[in-house]
Amino acid sequence: MSVMPRRPLLLRPLHALALASLTAALAAACTSKTVKKDAPEEAAQTPEEAPEAEPKRLEASAGPVHVEVIPNFSLVDSRALPGKLDLLVRLRGDEKGQAPRPPLDVAVILDRSGSMSGDKILAVKQAALDLLKQLEPGDRISLLSYSDDVSVHSARVLADAAGITGVRQALLPIEATGGTALGPAMIQGLGLLEEAKRPEEALAHVLLLSDGQANVGESRPEILGARAAEGFGKGVSVSTLGVGLDYNEDLMTKLADQGGGRYHFIQDSQAIPRVLADEMAGLVATVASGMNLELRPADGVKVDAVFGYPTTDEGALKRAKVGSLGAGQSRDIIVRLQLPQATGETMALGVLAVDFADVTAKGERRRAEIALSVDLSADEAKLRDSENTEVTVRVAEVESAAQLEAATRAVATGEYDKAKLLIQQDIDRLEILQQTAKSDDIAAQIADLKEAEANVAKAEVSQEESKLFQKSYKKQAYSKAKGSYATKKKGPSKKKSTKDPFK
Repeated sequence: MSVMPRRPLLLRPLHALALASLTAALAAACTSKTVKKDAPEEAAQTPEEAPEAEPKRLEASAGPVHVEVIPNFSLVDSRALPGKLDLLVRLRGDEKGQAPRPPLDVAVILDRSGSMSGDKILAVKQAALDLLKQLEPGDRISLLSYSDDVSVHSARVLADAAGITGVRQALLPIEATGGTALGPAMIQGLGLLEEAKRPEEALAHVLLLSDGQANVGESRPEILGARAAEGFGKGVSVSTLGVGLDYNEDLMTKLADQGGGRYHFIQDSQAIPRVLADEMAGLVATVASGMNLELRPADGVKVDAVFGYPTTDEGALKRAKVGSLGAGQSRDIIVRLQLPQATGETMALGVLAVDFADVTAKGERRRAEIALSVDLSADEAKLRDSENTEVTVRVAEVESAAQLEAATRAVATGEYDKAKLLIQQDIDRLEILQQTAKSDDIAAQIADLKEAEANVAKAEVSQEESKLFQKSYKKQAYSKAKGSYATKKKGPSKKKSTKDPFK
C-alpha cells in the first residue's frame, strides 16, 4: 500500500483508522502489567488556541520494555472498507532498567579461507583480541574457525586470566587457506551453545564472520536460515559480519534475521575491530532478549506484513522475531493489517503481544499485551484530519527500503534500467508526499535515493562498483526496515540519527 498525502475533502482516506481505548475487561485479561497514560483534562480553548490533536496511542509495559501502538490514521471511513491499516509498534528499552550486565556466552566463528589472507586475517585477529578485553571473568568464550573444515580452538572456556591466555594462544597462529565451510561452522557453533547449561539471565550469542561464498558443506540459505531460527528458539542468537565485496549478503542477512541478531557490512577490513566492538557494546547493553512480536487478529482481520522482520504463522497467530532490545534503544516496527467490511461505531482488531526474556530479572519470561480496536466514522471533517504523520513518514521509509532492496536485486542480475526505474518511481512517490508532509526525514530519503540512482550508472560499467552497490544498499535497506534507533524520535519533522549502536 502506498502512502498517500492528505488531499482535499473530495478524496476520502481509504484506510483512515484509529485505535480505541482498552476496555477495562480486556485490560484485566492482560497477563502483564499494562499501563495506560491518559492526558489530564485541560481548560477549554478557543479554536484559535487549540493545539493539534495528539495521535491515538495504546501503551503497555512489562519489566524494562515499553510498548506503544500508533495507527496511521485516527479514524477509518466505514464506507471505504474493506481496506488496509498501518500501525507503528514502538518498542523501547528502559534506560534506567539495566542491572549489572548479565554473563555472556559468546561463540566467535572466524573465516580462515584463502580469501582472508593478508590484511583481512590480521584485522580479524586484532578484533578478536579487542573483544577478549571486553569480557569479564564470569563470561564464557568459544573460538571456532573454518576453511575446508571446522576447528574448535576453545569451547566455552571461562574468560578468566587462564582462559583468555588460552584463547589468545589459539587465535594468533590461525592462517588463511582453503575453502569456505560457513554452514558447518555455524551449525557447530550453535550446537556448542545450545547444549550448554548456563544461568537463565546469561546471553548466548554467535558472531559469524565471512568474506566469501559458502562452498563447502551445507550452503543453502533456506536450510541454514532454518537452523539459525531453531537456535533462536533455544535462546541462542546469531549476528553476521560480511567483509569485503565477495560474500553472499542474502545469506548473511537471512542468518541474522532468523537468528534474531544483527547484520553488518564491512567494506574495509580495517573497520572490523570497530564494528565488532559496536556489536559487543549492543550485546552488553541488552535489557530484553529472545523477543517476539505476536499478533492474534480478530475474526475477519488479517496481518499482511510485519516489515523488516521474519514471521511465522501458527494458526491465526502471526509471530515475528525481533531479537534483543538495549537500554535506551527504540524500534519502530510497521505492521500492516487488512480489515474487513464493518458497520457500527467500533471494530475489534485483535491482540498484540510482546514476549521476551527480561535480562534485568535473571532471564524471567515476561509478556505485555494490548487489545486493539478501531473507531469507525463517516464524518468528512474528522476523517480529513485524522492522519498521524509520524506513522506516515515511517511507512514511507519501510516502503522505500523495500523498493531499494528490489533495486539491489536488479543490479545483481544485470537489469540496470530496471534498477533505475525502481529508484525513480520511489523518488517520484516521495516527492509527491513531501509536498504536504514537509518532513526532513523524507527529504533525506529523497537525497539518498538520488545518490543511489547515480551509483547504478557506476555499477553498470564496473563489476567492483556493482558489488559495492549490492552490499551497501542491501545494508541500507536492511537497517531502514528494522527501524532501530538509539533514542526515541520526538516528531515526524525531526531528522532521526542514522547511527545505531545495535547495527
